[in-house]
Amino acid sequence: MFPNMTVLPAYGNSIIYRVRPNGNDPESCLFEVWAVQIPADGDDEPDPPVLEGPIEIEDWPQIFKEDFRNIAAQQKGVHTQGMRDLVLSGRYESMIVNSHRVIDEYLSR
Repeated sequence: MFPNMTVLPAYGNSIIYRVRPNGNDPESCLFEVWAVQIPADGDDEPDPPVLEGPIEIEDWPQIFKEDFRNIAAQQKGVHTQGMRDLVLSGRYESMIVNSHRVIDEYLSR
């Protein structure tokens, strides 16, 4: 799995979040949400996906609105004077940080 993706599976359906940089702007990102499902029996040719967006925050279902608002609050917290670094998991985060460091070094060549 990619470090910028979150998959939330539930009973043959899934919601997938993918977060990507928005150019060189460290204060914004492209936040994508995919709703996927396993086709039902007899669905030989499911309809092609319909791409939507960008969608205003007010037009999303409530759970997404809460997530989006949390992101804004988290970003604000990153800018406080007391924020020196952020470690969410001592076990796994070093692998993610190293992965990003290697990618950054590769892209800077």
